[in-house]
Amino acid sequence: MNIELLLANIRNGSVRFAGITHDSRNVRPGYIFVAILGKNHNGQDYIREAIDKGAACIVSERPCPSPIAGDSIEVCCVKSPRRWLAPLSDAVYGHPSRSMHLIGITGSNGKTTIASMIHSLFAEQGLACGLIGTVENEINGVRSPAKLTTPEATDLQHMLFDMLQAGTRHAVMEVSAQGVEMGRIDETDFSIGIFTNLTTDHLDFHGSMNEYVSAKKRFMNRLKPGKIAIYNLDDPLVKESIRESAAKPFSYSLFDREADLSIQMVEQNASGSRFFVAVSPRLISQETQREPGATGFMELIPFFLPLPGLHNVSNALAALLTGMLSGLEPIVMKQALAKFQPVTRRMEQTVWNDLHVIDDTAMNPGSIQAVLNSFQLNRYNQVTVAFAIRGNRGIDVNRENALVLQEWWRHNRYLSPKLILTSSVDYIEANDKVSPEEEQIVLDTLRQNHVSFTFCPRLADAIEHVNRTAAPGGILFLLGAQGMDEGFRILSQYGKIKDLVKG
Repeated sequence: MNIELLLANIRNGSVRFAGITHDSRNVRPGYIFVAILGKNHNGQDYIREAIDKGAACIVSERPCPSPIAGDSIEVCCVKSPRRWLAPLSDAVYGHPSRSMHLIGITGSNGKTTIASMIHSLFAEQGLACGLIGTVENEINGVRSPAKLTTPEATDLQHMLFDMLQAGTRHAVMEVSAQGVEMGRIDETDFSIGIFTNLTTDHLDFHGSMNEYVSAKKRFMNRLKPGKIAIYNLDDPLVKESIRESAAKPFSYSLFDREADLSIQMVEQNASGSRFFVAVSPRLISQETQREPGATGFMELIPFFLPLPGLHNVSNALAALLTGMLSGLEPIVMKQALAKFQPVTRRMEQTVWNDLHVIDDTAMNPGSIQAVLNSFQLNRYNQVTVAFAIRGNRGIDVNRENALVLQEWWRHNRYLSPKLILTSSVDYIEANDKVSPEEEQIVLDTLRQNHVSFTFCPRLADAIEHVNRTAAPGGILFLLGAQGMDEGFRILSQYGKIKDLVKG
């Protein structure tokens, strides 16, 4: 069958399917199976399995294996099966995003925390809200570990369909540049898009910073007229992209009072931040507010966020602006922020053997700087950073990560900071394995800049070194992506965790 005809028939209701998947393990009777070329597997090799499980339609690049005579299935041979994943998935599940208030967040950093904040704002308002993100997904109150930051189109549309079927009409999700590039969000109708910031990352996939930036912008630029685009004015690259979207632009900023939502006053310490916001006149006049004058009332509310760091205040501004434009009540949002708990490995704080421990998935230059700049280090007896080198991401981001660590070390040299690096060869999976070139660029960059550090290939050895050398009254940063995921668990085996517990 012609693929365009198949899609048209699904859209007009003359043909119905029970579901659609690109994973043969998930095929059910009456499903469409789209055989795509994945990173490790070729879907073409699993067509027979899909047919045996009851697939009613096969979409593939090459002709299906013979014989399939007697199999009552439709077969569509197309040049690029992946290109049809999103249109077919959206059609099979009845265009669920069109009936939802769907919020998408893109940017290098902050996506996970902002998504969780927005989710908590809606929950506090008593509105059912779905969550799709890097750490976990929440669908109709059921939480499950996430596999991808932005799911494949088949999974995404199924999730939105399930939410809608259960009466959940609000959802927030992270939108990765890779997800945009691979067409995972094609055909998805977003009510609000948020653009947080840009820093060097994922060049292994995108090839260059320009391509990476372009993918982020494409998400915002695909927002339809009448929808809402929210931008962080504190990032120059984000700020300059405001004029490119057809959606109605709004902005937030820590420093720019021309933004629609900005900070009037902020007081910070290790336990969190207290702040007041400034609201632009045009935002006060928005008809999206639940109560007349509610937005102006925002300026009188003292907000408290139990997370340290200005970058988390910025994250809160993005969430608050989204809530305001979604009609949430200011007092309710204040209550939600005051109770907000950090996402796993996002500025989680613990006391371990009289050591203040910060566990964060800081993995690129921007996030490393944000975390390390969030604390007054001269208040501590000792400063230690244990950092997991980024694996399978190329030498460029690792060089820049090393330069950030080098600059931080030199700036705080008077505190005699300890820097411990690891490639986590004992815990990392193959997809995140640190290459010899990635490891070498980090170590060489630090040596060339005369930075004192300790390198342990194994994560267990790096944490054991921390245990031997850490001093009471000090602060310890456990930083890095997958390579540091087990760091705190290993550390906790060496001593007692006090009342300030993670999460």
